[in-house]
Amino acid sequence: MKFSSELFDKEKSVDFFRVLNERNKLSAAYLVLCSSEDYARETVLEIAVELMGDSTAPKRVKELSHPDIIWLEAENKTATIKIDSIRNISSKVNLKPYEAKKKVVIINEACKMNEAAQNAFLKTLEEPPQDTIIFLLSNEIIGFLETIISRCKVIRLNAQGIKENNKVALKASSEAIDNFINVKNDNYLTFFNFEDKNDYRQTLKILYCFFRDAACLKNGINDKSLLLTDINKGFLEFVKKLNSTKITKAIETIDKMYRYSMSNVNLRLCQIDAAQSFKEIMES
Repeated sequence: MKFSSELFDKEKSVDFFRVLNERNKLSAAYLVLCSSEDYARETVLEIAVELMGDSTAPKRVKELSHPDIIWLEAENKTATIKIDSIRNISSKVNLKPYEAKKKVVIINEACKMNEAAQNAFLKTLEEPPQDTIIFLLSNEIIGFLETIISRCKVIRLNAQGIKENNKVALKASSEAIDNFINVKNDNYLTFFNFEDKNDYRQTLKILYCFFRDAACLKNGINDKSLLLTDINKGFLEFVKKLNSTKITKAIETIDKMYRYSMSNVNLRLCQIDAAQSFKEIMES
């Protein structure tokens, strides 16, 4: 999988979409990747105001009360986005805009769509209605079906100051990576031993970023602004042990395991599958 090196901040993103709109070159769907959920939401809502061309829109868009804004997210932090929710918004997508020039559909934390929901949403992406723009927001590309990704333009947002303002999350990521690097005797089951499925998914996201960073380094991309992982001695030594095949297998496996965890499969079975998969990858 190729990773885009181009990063957009909020101002650049709004300008970018303004130009596309003026030139009538908008795509039907965009996958917006950002480490900050709040920053992604703020940015995309400003883009929506620009695209809708409604002078009364700004306040109502930000309040999600405009009739031409369709917003969908999981019911809570641990829930998935299921097929019924997708069917509900899909029926609204095909309606013409009520007031604005364009209807804007935004799915927050779209990686929480389970596989059935993503497959249901594919029909909308394959036959997007005119005057409707779709935004899928996520903090990483993990969990998305390739068929979803292939039908979206990928935009990476660079949330200024996120590293400084999110020290707790970065510390947790660093600890998880250190624990993974220092797994003894291929005992990955101990590493994946979580009582909460959401913690398990979060660790998979961290590992996905970790191996993505390893892929970047292997390909000569070492700009720290593009990497989640701190480039320290332990990280570099571990990456030296990896070849491109292992990195690719790891990324593909983590992606598959994340989608597996979004189903109703027992957490312990998810952990056993993850541990066995990584043991095979690291020994290959």
